[in-house]
Amino acid sequence: MTDMEFETSPFPPAAPQAASDLALAIVTDAPSIAQRAGDAPPVAVDDAAGEPAAPRAVEASESFGADRLRPIPLARLFTLDLKPREMVLDPIIPEEGLAMLYGTRGTGKTHVALGIAYAVATGSGFLKWRGDRPRRVLLIDGEMPAQALRERLERVAAAGAAETGAAAPAQLDIIAGDLVDRGIGNLASPSVQAELEPWLDGVELLILDNLSSLTAALRENDADAWSPIQQWLLRLRRRGISVLIVHHAGKGGEQRGTSSREDVLDTSICLRRPGDYSPTEGARFEVHIEKGRGIHGAHARPFEAQLAIVDGRTEWTMKQIEDVERARIAALLDLGFSIRSIAEETGIHRSKVLRLKHRIAVEAQAGEASPAAAAGGPDE
Repeated sequence: MTDMEFETSPFPPAAPQAASDLALAIVTDAPSIAQRAGDAPPVAVDDAAGEPAAPRAVEASESFGADRLRPIPLARLFTLDLKPREMVLDPIIPEEGLAMLYGTRGTGKTHVALGIAYAVATGSGFLKWRGDRPRRVLLIDGEMPAQALRERLERVAAAGAAETGAAAPAQLDIIAGDLVDRGIGNLASPSVQAELEPWLDGVELLILDNLSSLTAALRENDADAWSPIQQWLLRLRRRGISVLIVHHAGKGGEQRGTSSREDVLDTSICLRRPGDYSPTEGARFEVHIEKGRGIHGAHARPFEAQLAIVDGRTEWTMKQIEDVERARIAALLDLGFSIRSIAEETGIHRSKVLRLKHRIAVEAQAGEASPAAAAGGPDE
């Protein structure tokens, strides 16, 4: 495939890109909103802390007018001409949506984020999710070495080219923290948000990978410290930008830090290592939708995914988690394990082990499982 190059000048905010190569664009000297628009007031920032200064109390009538918060009758709400909310990546990321992807270190979060970025930029599919049309994507990476990031993107693009024959998408742009002078900074700071502002024109999906590296000064367990980021995310949503946040899981397996982060999310996706995972397997994990507005039925079922690199391109395989669990239980039944022993060995609840044992027996009668598994071991 065509070699990819790092550009040393910023990409135009909304101009189409003619180059077919996947460009890693660096933003180093973006003008502030006030400089760009000419009419926005400067943002007050405490330079010593890099955090926003305490806001001045402003009456609603002073800045927005006395009618800003006037309610509307229900009948009028029913008659408003509101644009239907489509899916950026069906069914997990809606338009004007906020989503989080989290997991423990090394699970495969960035691999998934890059796959999502490419699928949305090309209007193609990734894992069990699909984009409806190409959309402009901005990926901000605050952690990975630039060479490693480019290598991963080359493999993703090679897989896309092998499947569709298309060149690398012009709709995908990257800000790599490893290539930005002094790093990207703290996105909780209004001054950094203002630097990023010019590069958000036309963006439909913003991917932040990852929260810890892009908000280094943030106290993770402090709900008040999260507020500046949350307010910024809500402003992005109001202007039509969907956001995917990549984050770490804590020791208990939940997303790390304050749970208030999940309050405004449309979707929360957790990546978990299977109970029989081995480090030699690389990126192999279970995908669990912990929160999903409007996600029901088969779309909400967890599944297992595994990444392989074949001829310099990414290749994903998927299995239903119940199929994986059933295979493990069948193997242990073949060894004479009891239901209780299987539950202890696998971490699967005893009632589910028993249910899958019965299913294995039914399948064995149809010739789909080994006779030993069909006979099973003792129930206790």
